[in-house]
Parts: sequence; C-alpha cells; structure tokens
Amino acid sequence: MYRQIENGSIRVEKSRHDTIQALASSPDQKEKLRQIVEATIDDCLHEFLFMLENNYDKLELVFKASDGSVINVAETSDGLCGELYTEDGWIEKFGSHLD
Repeated sequence: MYRQIENGSIRVEKSRHDTIQALASSPDQKEKLRQIVEATIDDCLHEFLFMLENNYDKLELVFKASDGSVINVAETSDGLCGELYTEDGWIEKFGSHLD
C-alpha cells in the first residue's frame, strides 16, 4: 500500500502524500521509509492478533462462510499471531499483494 500511495495510484489525503514525499526525497530514503511502514504494519497486525488470541472470550474475529456458518478464528488457531510468519502463513500467502 505504501508504494501505491507513493506513486499516486490510490487516493489519499494530500497532506499524507506530501508527507511521504517530504520524508523520502531520495531513493534510499524512500526505501527506508517503506521498510519502516511495512514493519509497523506487521507489528500492529501481530499485536492485534495477539490481543484477539488472548481475549477470545471477550473479542471475536469471525468468518462467515457462504453457507451461513460462523467460525471464531481465534478458537480454530493454535496461535494467531504466530501464523503470520510460518511458511504457509499470512505474510507468505498474501505478501505478493504488498506492491
């Protein structure tokens, strides 16, 4: 998503786009900013999943299938946040959509 904002292919507030441009005036700075943004998103997602995993009795992440059945994702997992990083985890499966 960072690259889409940076190259203007998705619309964001002008101030956000201008901030990215100001912070990343050289190719090296742009790459470093991209790495920081991606690491921040990964960290936030990890913490969010950890919170769901440890509070599954109070907070639910549910999946509703086309047949109407509802699955509490945290209850079906042996570690939501750990599934981000495995060979068949979310980042590996969907990482190609980062650009």
